[in-house]
Amino acid sequence: MYFSPEKSPSRYRDLEDGLKHHPSETAPSRLRGPLENHIHARPTSNIKMPKKEIKQLEYAADTLRGISQKTVEIHHGKLYAGYVNKSNEIKEKLGELRKSGKADGNQTFSELRGLKVAEGFANNGVYLHENYFHILGGDGKPKGEIVENLVGRYGSIDEFKKYLSACGMAARGWAILAWDMHERELRIFTCDAQNHGGIWGAVPIIALDVYEHSYFIDTGSDRQAYINYFFDNLNWDKIEEIYQKAKEYTLD
Repeated sequence: MYFSPEKSPSRYRDLEDGLKHHPSETAPSRLRGPLENHIHARPTSNIKMPKKEIKQLEYAADTLRGISQKTVEIHHGKLYAGYVNKSNEIKEKLGELRKSGKADGNQTFSELRGLKVAEGFANNGVYLHENYFHILGGDGKPKGEIVENLVGRYGSIDEFKKYLSACGMAARGWAILAWDMHERELRIFTCDAQNHGGIWGAVPIIALDVYEHSYFIDTGSDRQAYINYFFDNLNWDKIEEIYQKAKEYTLD
């Protein structure tokens, strides 16, 4: 998921005004900023939940250096699109199961368990791939306030790239530079699967996909070569935009 304007912190600022009109209800003391209308919303069985839509590439599929058109078209048009479609299907089936009154759970096996596990995998597949494709298509030249933050944390941009690369080589699925809303700092996390390894309260800034489908057509088993190409194609203007929005959040 790339951080889109529709989901920016500004849409949550009504919370503070809303609470002024509901003095008996107060926000959690540790929350700063978000979660507006959801507090007073009352779900009903008549509400039709919106479906995710496939986000189009913001650049031509044949313009990335070292990442082929074939890889991009398969990765975006098949894999990412498949996550969007399955996410919608899972949401629909969960809604039907809930309405049926037969949503009985069992930790060994149950329809509910299967759908909930798949829900996390599919949704994270959507969100991480949307960030991944959104931040590519650039000239790879670091810029912006985020660069100052990374230099302060890692010593230099080269050292940051070296560490993110190492995390990408260590992970089986993703290496993610994220904004930690609890600690209010940039951190790198790894995920062996899309629903394992993520941290609650962290916003992805740079999502590096290291599943084999991201590079095997182009570089074979040479993952490091692919990671180098990934850095060469980063759009730091978009990365800076995500960073500026993300750091407005805090959960301290």
